[in-house]
Amino acid sequence: DGSAWVRLGGQDHGFKGTLFQSNLPKDTYKNLGISTVKQSDGSSTNSTQTGLIIPEDGIYGVRVFIDVNLTASNITRARCRVTVNGAEVHRTTVDADDVIALGTHLDVKAGDVVTTYYHWSGTGTTAVVESGELLVYRASTPRWI
Repeated sequence: DGSAWVRLGGQDHGFKGTLFQSNLPKDTYKNLGISTVKQSDGSSTNSTQTGLIIPEDGIYGVRVFIDVNLTASNITRARCRVTVNGAEVHRTTVDADDVIALGTHLDVKAGDVVTTYYHWSGTGTTAVVESGELLVYRASTPRWI
């Protein structure tokens, strides 16, 4: 009858990757590299391996975990921000911690690029991501009116 189809079953989109960066200078936002662990059909990273390309319209859940090589006492403040096509859509700030985690949901379209950035202030010159994880999954495909 011309109305939208409703997905009744099957599998949805998901992506799991590790985040990496060996040069995180203090007082500067730096994008994190993405290495694919597993992915659904259509998921991919951009040519610089710093952005995840969204395969299909929908609301996506995003989980980011980053642990850097500095001790918590070396970091006065750390920030993690998530952008979509270069525009900031979420940011989390922690004080005096070398671990940062965030979770959010994004309303995105196919082809949008999601990028994660890290920023820190404190003592030292550079930091390194010791472990990092990016988990992105399509949570919903609403029938907007």
